[in-house]
Amino acid sequence: MKRIWVFVFLLIFAVMCKAEVGVGLKAGTTGPGIELTFPLKEKLNLRTGIAYYNIDKKLDKADAKIQNAELNLLNIPLLLDWHPFGGGFRVSLGAFYADNYISAKAKDQTVTINNHDYSVSNLSGKIAFDNKICPYLGIGIGNAASKDQKRFHFSLDIGVFLSGSPDISLTATAQDPTLQSALDNDIQSQKKKFKDEAKDYKLYPVISLGISYTF
Repeated sequence: MKRIWVFVFLLIFAVMCKAEVGVGLKAGTTGPGIELTFPLKEKLNLRTGIAYYNIDKKLDKADAKIQNAELNLLNIPLLLDWHPFGGGFRVSLGAFYADNYISAKAKDQTVTINNHDYSVSNLSGKIAFDNKICPYLGIGIGNAASKDQKRFHFSLDIGVFLSGSPDISLTATAQDPTLQSALDNDIQSQKKKFKDEAKDYKLYPVISLGISYTF
């Protein structure tokens, strides 16, 4: 909630200063969100915003099946957009604050760990990434702070940010104590499988489409 108020403050500040500011809506691999574009000088803009997405779903990956899982995306960019030709094409450099993860919980349920079924009294797991501040490089189309006669603008972003190495946690307690040792061994194997799959996202792809209005 505090991050949203910071965003609102930036918008009010820009309007009070009577600066050309672009306000946009967008959606893509970082989640749906809103963004602001401020002109700094000719051909150079500052862009920020917030994108958030959360959904409950079943985790069914890498030989694991857990009924109660949650996908959370929270991404806050701070980017410099350089428009080398003075038009819509831009090269973007900056960073994202990224808090993207998958978490899973289970209580008195049957789950699949390392392709084996277990009845567990409780389970807790999370797949996240080391970096919270992630360097970004990308290209795109759109200039929401343009001083031309058009007020509405289309935007496209294609790039990557460095999310770092995956951080995997997984613990569970078997309802049958005699199976705890086997469950612990499968947990270690499952964590390795999750890590092998998640390492493909050290470079997190950013692809988004949006529309904006220039005030």
